[in-house]
Amino acid sequence: MTRITKSVLIITATVIFTAFSYLPVEAAPKYYSYFGQEPTPKERELMKKYPSDAALVATLSKTATKYTLKYYKYNGEDDNSDAFRHCLWSALIKKNLGKKKAAKWTTAHEQKSKGLARKMDLYNNKIGRSVNTRIYKTKKRNGKSANEIIAERVKKKVESGKCRRFYVKDRVLKKLVKTNKSGLKR
Repeated sequence: MTRITKSVLIITATVIFTAFSYLPVEAAPKYYSYFGQEPTPKERELMKKYPSDAALVATLSKTATKYTLKYYKYNGEDDNSDAFRHCLWSALIKKNLGKKKAAKWTTAHEQKSKGLARKMDLYNNKIGRSVNTRIYKTKKRNGKSANEIIAERVKKKVESGKCRRFYVKDRVLKKLVKTNKSGLKR
């Protein structure tokens, strides 16, 4: 994303989110949603406090979903693709807004989650914030965007077992286990 594009997005988002930040969730435009979910009350608080960040965070959730579908056969839940998506979203927010804001936004997103699902998502978000998001303009990029390089780094974390997913037996979620290469497109 160029600096001009990012500046235009931030200015537009600031105007839109400031105008809509006091409306109830039901009245909010659909681009408020992250991964198809309406914002949690804590996300709404962040939208009011950081209106210029809100559109970017929502856009980055769509970017994370796009890369999930690029690398995995599906955009699943509680599996390797879910771990990848959460980890990447957190890494992309860190790249654009910093580690502290990435922690605030991704933790707020998990406000309504419970049990092992919450533990899994928070863990994968934390791993995402640990990903090196510094991208230098070198010949080694081979024409890849910074987001694509970060997505590849996240994919390696998932493949090597750094993230967590559910172990499922008899269609019942049993426990958290290390991620692996299952579900990747060949």
